[in-house]
Amino acid sequence: MDPLTCPKCRSQFVRRVGRDGAVERLLSVAYVYPFRCQICELRFKRLRWGERYVRVELDRRDFTRVPTAIWAAVVWQGRQSQGTVRDLSVAGCWLEIDAPIPVGELLRLTLEPEDEAPIHVEVAEVRSVQGGRAGVRFVRVEPVHRERLCQTVADLLTAAPPASPPG
Repeated sequence: MDPLTCPKCRSQFVRRVGRDGAVERLLSVAYVYPFRCQICELRFKRLRWGERYVRVELDRRDFTRVPTAIWAAVVWQGRQSQGTVRDLSVAGCWLEIDAPIPVGELLRLTLEPEDEAPIHVEVAEVRSVQGGRAGVRFVRVEPVHRERLCQTVADLLTAAPPASPPG
């Protein structure tokens, strides 16, 4: 079977994602499954004749988190803090931070990858908090910064691909 690539950006970093609705469940009987590009975020379906995917509930994310250590400036409600991004995807990150931030809080982030220009996330939402870490979803990123974020994630995926691809 030919390797999966994204039809939009031709990236090889695609991940099978959960089925949405009755149509996708029905299509899976005919070996047509939904996938998500980890770089450009495109969700698409592909025929994978003869392949059956087992439903895994442990990780329902559409995007692979890539381990990293990127410094980040965090601003919310007039407060400023700094932290370290420990996991990164094009949709969000796992942020280690020294200040407590409540779930639901909206943030502005500046990620500073080594030897690269800063990446500004205009709006991010805190989705979960555990100790000194916060799970953050990127809500609004300007196109120029989105492109650089996608390139940073692609570089991280290329440098250290997952040990066992999901699916």
